[in-house]
Amino acid sequence: MISIFDYQQYRDYLRDHYLDQKLRKTGITYVRFSEAAGIRSPNYLKVVIDGQKNLTPENIIRFAKALGLKEHESDYFEALVHFNQAKNLMQREFFEERLQRVRRRYSQHGTKDHILDEYAFETVSDWKYHALMVLTNVRGFEERLSWIRERFFGVISEQEIASMLQRLQAIGLISRNENGKLKQTHRQVHTRPEITKAAIKPFFEGILARAAQSWKLTEPEEREFKNYLVGLSPSQVPELKRKVKKFMKELNEWAMENPKPHQVYSFTFAAFPVTTIEKRHGQ
Repeated sequence: MISIFDYQQYRDYLRDHYLDQKLRKTGITYVRFSEAAGIRSPNYLKVVIDGQKNLTPENIIRFAKALGLKEHESDYFEALVHFNQAKNLMQREFFEERLQRVRRRYSQHGTKDHILDEYAFETVSDWKYHALMVLTNVRGFEERLSWIRERFFGVISEQEIASMLQRLQAIGLISRNENGKLKQTHRQVHTRPEITKAAIKPFFEGILARAAQSWKLTEPEEREFKNYLVGLSPSQVPELKRKVKKFMKELNEWAMENPKPHQVYSFTFAAFPVTTIEKRHGQ
């Protein structure tokens, strides 16, 4: 059964819903969908799926009715459309928060699968989950909450750690091995691009705040910070991003060669403009 709560792109949902109805032989066609939605264009669903048109606020309502969505599903669909079609960061952040609110509200009445989907989103958007997942691989890892709290320099409470362990197990990112010990399930975690984009802002806000804390919590020989203030043009940014991705990939592969690490480290590269472009002189 196709569920809107499994999607972060409304066009993907519309496509899969249409194909699912075809497989069920419900008699759905683009024309019939338009009729059910009260839309004159017989091919409107297809052009929306193909990204040739966006949904207007009025047609969001029409689509929700034609799709047979319930109240909470309609709320999520509406927020998802606005989130995907956001024209600026302010709009995107507003509807991202609304999506999360709808998910939380639905999880109180929905199924276990949807609660796990909410867990998954919150997990990839919080650096602490990633760090705890990797911590299960370090030498001498202990499942005791007090031991884990100490490893995190005491910045995470035991109650939060217990909740994090529960969530990581619930979505299968850690599990017990043959000896009953908790271990990371996969070498690396990959998510759908839509989830990554939605989760990246809170993730980096958290990890950069933690980077600032490290000046008080660690010794100079334990950390490495480098910064260069340089002049760049917009045409150089794609190459900058390529070089950063290549460097980070190589650094990650080098680190993962160690089968028995002692600590969890964060590799974070930050490159951002600290001045605006002088419009009068161009680029």
